[in-house]
Amino acid sequence: RSSARIRYGLWLSASLKFFVPFSALVGVGAAIGVVVPRSVDLGRPFASSAFDSLWMSSHVGVSAARPSLATATHLAIGLGALAAAVWIIGSMTMAVMRYRLWRRVQAAVKASTPLTLTSLEFPPGVELRSAPGVLEPGVIGWRRPVLLLPDGIVDRLKPEELQAVLAHECCHVRRRDNLTAALHMLTEVVFWFHPAVWLSGTRLLAERERACDESVLAEGYAPTTYARAI
Repeated sequence: RSSARIRYGLWLSASLKFFVPFSALVGVGAAIGVVVPRSVDLGRPFASSAFDSLWMSSHVGVSAARPSLATATHLAIGLGALAAAVWIIGSMTMAVMRYRLWRRVQAAVKASTPLTLTSLEFPPGVELRSAPGVLEPGVIGWRRPVLLLPDGIVDRLKPEELQAVLAHECCHVRRRDNLTAALHMLTEVVFWFHPAVWLSGTRLLAERERACDESVLAEGYAPTTYARAI
């Protein structure tokens, strides 16, 4: 029941949390009085726990034909190298996909022409351009944002409808949604293998648009006019 702006902030925090080491989260929890269970040993490295597990399995008879420690070490190194190779390939694939998307966006900006709308309001410092082949309005960049509009949209929409659409896009500029979207893309490149990353990406996109919708209606635009314009 919270606003879309708050939900967006929560999902963005979930995305950026991937770059925070778990030990740091435990340290923050200890600082604010969160009790760590006695069964959680934070003083030993992960490798020690792994060898402890091997030692325990050898004493409870989990495997009668267990490999020697040297063989287990070589196997662990081989699996680690394989996992690292898969991660690198996945990360490079994600990076190439994002780069190709960026190239298409830049091509659309280069093919666009400046657009002047003196009768409408939009933030200063935002360049307004019209581009062929663009299906819907969109904000490009965050340091020097460009508001890209489809060719002919001025003729197809009434002034109040176009102003409502511009209000939605200007909300993206004020919120710096392109910057936070870029941060999540970085999360996708590094942690592409984690399902929670893709879940948070889907929710970020949905809540980002809802937050701008809520902002437009809060500014006093008629819901029917806004919906018809969209």
